[in-house]
Amino acid sequence: MTASAPTPTPMVSFPKLVADDEGPLLANGSLYRSIIGKLQYLCITRPDLAYCVNKLSQYMNAPREVHWRAVKRALHYLSGTINHRLFYSKSQFQLTCYSYTDWASSIEDRHSTTGYVVYLGSNLVAWCSKKQAVVSRSTSEAEFKSLANFVSEFLWIKQLLEEVGVITCQTPVNYVLSDKQIVDALTKPITPKTFGSVRQVLRVLSNDTASALKEQEKSQRMLE
Repeated sequence: MTASAPTPTPMVSFPKLVADDEGPLLANGSLYRSIIGKLQYLCITRPDLAYCVNKLSQYMNAPREVHWRAVKRALHYLSGTINHRLFYSKSQFQLTCYSYTDWASSIEDRHSTTGYVVYLGSNLVAWCSKKQAVVSRSTSEAEFKSLANFVSEFLWIKQLLEEVGVITCQTPVNYVLSDKQIVDALTKPITPKTFGSVRQVLRVLSNDTASALKEQEKSQRMLE
């Protein structure tokens, strides 16, 4: 895969990936499952892969050729972003969480997809892309289920920071309205242009970009 042409996104936005019972079964299903396992490990430090891997892992029981092609696209994306990594820098100890739910996004069973990200200052510290276990009868119901998931994560991080003394006072939880579509990449496939901008906000940067940003922030601190 190192010599393959890289792709701008790990998954195409159309057509949507489905179980495809009529397509041929993959001859080597164990290889599919093995690669998905490795991709799940990569998701620990690559939030830009979270939705793609979550979706592909739903077909591990009986993977077909169409799913294998989707896995290869994800690997092509990795070959083009092999030098990308999460970038962390000095910032204020302020917790911010963004959440979004793609209601009834699964074609097979109409389950919704939950996605959220948690920032400590400008640094991403937690993220999730997950298919909801139960069908939601409305957008509001799906959003409330997503809210319950990310609030529990948010409060756990908040309590941890207070216990270790990083945050020494009660941290207010405020509602933040955002039009940046930060969590879109964790709930559905998106276009290359949007995906690139969201990846920047998630701070998954190439080594060169991260180094340049680090020098820029260093210069700003010296001026202050």
